[in-house]
Amino acid sequence: GWDCHGLPIEHKVVTEQKLVGADPAVIRTKCEEVARHFIERQKEQFQRLGVFGDWDHPYLTMSPAYEAAELRVLAQLVEKGMVYEGLRPVHWSTGCRTALAEAEVEYAEREDESVYVRLELKDAKDEDLLVWTTTPWTLPANLAVAVHPGMVYALTDSGDGRKVWLAKSRIEFVGKAAGKELKILKENKGTDLENRIYRHPLVQKEGMVRCAEFVTADSGTGLVHIAPGHGHEDYVLGRKCGLEPFSPVNEAGKLTEECEVPELVGKNVFAANPEVAELLEKKGRLWAREKIRHSYPHCPRSKTPIVFRSVRQWFIRMDQLRDKALEAVGQVKWVPGWGESRIRGALGTRP
Repeated sequence: GWDCHGLPIEHKVVTEQKLVGADPAVIRTKCEEVARHFIERQKEQFQRLGVFGDWDHPYLTMSPAYEAAELRVLAQLVEKGMVYEGLRPVHWSTGCRTALAEAEVEYAEREDESVYVRLELKDAKDEDLLVWTTTPWTLPANLAVAVHPGMVYALTDSGDGRKVWLAKSRIEFVGKAAGKELKILKENKGTDLENRIYRHPLVQKEGMVRCAEFVTADSGTGLVHIAPGHGHEDYVLGRKCGLEPFSPVNEAGKLTEECEVPELVGKNVFAANPEVAELLEKKGRLWAREKIRHSYPHCPRSKTPIVFRSVRQWFIRMDQLRDKALEAVGQVKWVPGWGESRIRGALGTRP
């Protein structure tokens, strides 16, 4: 049978037939025509290859009977309380104005602005937390800073009258990035920094230092800027700490008034990166900035870079289904045998 729905067909129809802004009913009709055309072409190719199948009675996801069956299953899930509306960050295509599954995303090299930012500690006027990010546009949505509970952090003096906290193992690298020689004044574990309050670098807000096991010292400063509305790990930590997935970005990938930074409102997030750096510099919060080339997720259809933003969507609770699926796995004879462990692993780790 054939899967006849989805963004790929819609994108092909809208772009090739120049239907941008057309009535949805017209677009749907054209999509069905394209789907039926390619079904017949592929069916003929399969038959020429000698593929066996009930070609006169294939399943089509656009057939009324199939769609009715889907609705019945959805109704059962709703009755069982397994369908819920949630606000969480997703891969968002600004080109197609839709969320993408992680499996759909493709990666490509791109150059972006990265910044090292000083966050002033409220209880020590001459001490700053030093964070690094390759997405400066997410800084207006910052709600916390994460440290690893067992990592060693050092308070360092850079000779400019202020002191900065960063992972001890990152001192040499970060010092070179800023062209400064850092002198260690004292050392603490991440747990000693937990719950300290800092001032937001762009707006009149405060945030708190939180401990998180996912923090590493492989890059950056060992302190992680947390925006729960713009990243999966940030979101998970935010839920644990009672932080909302704040996301002041609209479906076009532009910053909204909610960001509370007038200079950035209406700006495309990627175009806003250098402006964020300039604002930080004016406020004395910029430690260093540099261009980096990195692998970044892109939409496979519009080829535009992905924006991580929080949107309201409908989700299915997987825990009950996971248990039933794992039970069914044990009732199947697997050939080859290693297939069972592979499927079990995939089901067990699915979000």
